[in-house]
Amino acid sequence: MLIEWLLPDDAIAAIRAAEAKKTPFYGFDGAFIHEKTVQLSLADSWDYSGGTSWPAVEDPYRHAVQFIQERANEGLRFELVFADG
Repeated sequence: MLIEWLLPDDAIAAIRAAEAKKTPFYGFDGAFIHEKTVQLSLADSWDYSGGTSWPAVEDPYRHAVQFIQERANEGLRFELVFADG
């Protein structure tokens, strides 16, 4: 298994590329990456799959880009979850 933690600008670029290809986007996790540990931040994560978002999100691509932009200077990295394909 490979998990990539992306810098905010790279995460945003990947989200925009997926949107352009119409790749389903299921959500993302935000985390602080330390030398030997990963500290997940549930407050900086979002799940768009299965209609479980609260509040409901109409456009997950736009929501994620805005959400990540607002946190771009907080030292977070992001793991993105897309459909296979």
